[in-house]
Amino acid sequence: MWAAAPVVAADVPGTNSSPFPVDNAWNMDVRGLPVHRKSAVWKRATHAGSTRLHPDFGPPAYGIPFDVVASSHDDVSIDFTFADESDPGPYPFGPDIRIEGGSDRHAIMVDQDTCTTAPRWGRGSASGAGTTSAGSARRSRSSCAR
Repeated sequence: MWAAAPVVAADVPGTNSSPFPVDNAWNMDVRGLPVHRKSAVWKRATHAGSTRLHPDFGPPAYGIPFDVVASSHDDVSIDFTFADESDPGPYPFGPDIRIEGGSDRHAIMVDQDTCTTAPRWGRGSASGAGTTSAGSARRSRSSCAR
């Protein structure tokens, strides 16, 4: 594995926490690393030369929106299609939470008091009613894989 220079982890706006711990791989500056020898193969396999890739990074309207909420935000119970792969909740979700446009319907809530992220994806109403595909909750100060 190549060594990459660490970069300073930025706090999520409106919180005192970064999305990942300082030593997490997502905080590495990889711009100076060599391109992997199979990069062209992977790009061909995903039709990267002829399709518009959509990694969902970036601010709305292109990327997945996130909302910073207080611990006092109302929580709702959500029924999940993939309940065995989801954290049971409840989730700080409601009509004030922005939902990604398009088919995936992602929403990410960041608790400003506990540094907990609560992403959910799939169809469902802004009130939490209806069935959503999946959801999770995690402390942002942990690098633990789910």
